[in-house]
Amino acid sequence: MTQVTLRAGFIPLVDAAPLIVAREIGVARAHDIDLQLSRSTSWAAVRDRLSVGDVDCAHMLSPIVIASQLGLGNAKAPMIAPAGLSMNGNAISVSTELYQEMHDVGWSADMVRNPATSAVALAKIIRKRASAGEPALTFASVYPFSTHSYELRYWLASAGINPDTDVNLTIVPPPLMVDALADGQIDGSCVGAPWSSISFEVGHSHIVALKADLWRQGPEKVLAVREHWADENPQTVSTLVQMLIHAAAWCSNPDNTDELAQLLSDEKYLGIDAGIIGRTLRGLILGVGEAPVENHLLFDPHRATYPWRSQALWFYAQMVRWRQIDHSEVNALAAKKAYRPDIYRKAFATIPLLGSALFGPAENALGARSLEALEADTTLFDQRLFDPDDLPGYFSGLGLNVSVT
Repeated sequence: MTQVTLRAGFIPLVDAAPLIVAREIGVARAHDIDLQLSRSTSWAAVRDRLSVGDVDCAHMLSPIVIASQLGLGNAKAPMIAPAGLSMNGNAISVSTELYQEMHDVGWSADMVRNPATSAVALAKIIRKRASAGEPALTFASVYPFSTHSYELRYWLASAGINPDTDVNLTIVPPPLMVDALADGQIDGSCVGAPWSSISFEVGHSHIVALKADLWRQGPEKVLAVREHWADENPQTVSTLVQMLIHAAAWCSNPDNTDELAQLLSDEKYLGIDAGIIGRTLRGLILGVGEAPVENHLLFDPHRATYPWRSQALWFYAQMVRWRQIDHSEVNALAAKKAYRPDIYRKAFATIPLLGSALFGPAENALGARSLEALEADTTLFDQRLFDPDDLPGYFSGLGLNVSVT
């Protein structure tokens, strides 16, 4: 087989590991791919580079791919996600000053694994500040169409905080989040690993909620490619998916954790101390307790690489909830087609574990009753049921008056 040269974009985050590992330990070469990696600072830059063909594929925020199919966010070209790259890894942090205010209203660090409690404490502070005529707090996520934005909004709204009127929301690229907290530009953030841990270590913030506690197996990054390019290069995309599955399995082997931390710490990738990365990979999060956080960051377990269309529809529902787009059957279908389990299934049709018998029953449902274990692990912290086949019912349950356009 002729070797193919592919350029892949990524952001300096721990969950870029499958791409980095694929290049560094020879997984890409084993699949006849010369994988060239190119780092960017912001998600907007990665999106634009993929849109114009400066890179062939990218480590990408799941909702960006969906937004591209909906024509949102200055999309230049529709993208698809033939595979996931990771689950979880994000954290919501607040500045040291705001952390003290949360303690003053009765919240304590031993409640950190219950995200509902920290949201309620924050709601008390916001009401107190509003009554005193003080400026609204400012929270940052990494991109308007991001897992971080929707997780932050979901967490705020769970305590009755309106993310659009009760606080200011802004965007800060992941590598710049620590400085934004240090400079007082923001009062809180939602960002991927390891940036929350670094901010805690240097004394600028404290973690008050983990994504693993918001959504036990929440989808995070995906492999993104342009839809047109995928149509023209089906075998290459299939090989890419196979390469990433093998790389994700390597990343998830505890015997490889130290080597993985060293690989990611290289200046051309994250440029961060390997000790911090190693603790993140083991779920040892400073300020969150001594015990490892289960499911803190997943590459392979729980079918992390499978592009669940039900998850694509959950992100779409959040776009509708926060008025980024109107709900319609056409839009819902466009969001759903951003994820391509058909490509994934075809790539691994010969591997029994990934056969249709396993994935078939639950492809279209979070909490599919036919897979009880999966239902338990995909529940969000407020226990709200999301049925992708009943979007109007979901919106009604949120108190939204959403009409179909």
